Amino acid sequence: MIRLCRAVLVEAQALIRAFDGNSAVGHVALKDTPYARLLPRVAFLKASSEEAPYVGVETATARRRCCVIVTDGRDGCRLYWDGGEARVAPSPAVQVDPTGAGDSFLADVAAGLL
Repeated sequence: MIRLCRAVLVEAQALIRAFDGNSAVGHVALKDTPYARLLPRVAFLKASSEEAPYVGVETATARRRCCVIVTDGRDGCRLYWDGGEARVAPSPAVQVDPTGAGDSFLADVAAGLL
C-alpha cells in the first residue's frame, strides 16, 4: 500500500493490540512494535482517545513522523503533527451502534482528502 498510494491512512488499533496468554486483548506502546519504523511512510494515523497514550501522541513518538488523528466520540477529534495540533468539532449524528465507527470515520477522512 505504501508504494502504491500517495497517502496511507492507518488505524492504530491493529498496530498496538497484543494478546496475553489467556486470550485477553491489551495494548502495547507503538514504539515497542516493529510497526513504529513505518510511521514516516504513513500520512495519517488514527487512534481513539483510549489508544492515544500507546501511540505516543503526548511524547511525540508518532506525531513527529506523521499526522495523528485522535477521535473522542461526541467531542470530535484532534489532529497532532510535529509542531502543532488542532481540534475538529464533531458533526451532528445519531449513534445507533458504535461498531465500525472508527473505520467509517477514517473512510470519511479518506474521501475528504480525495
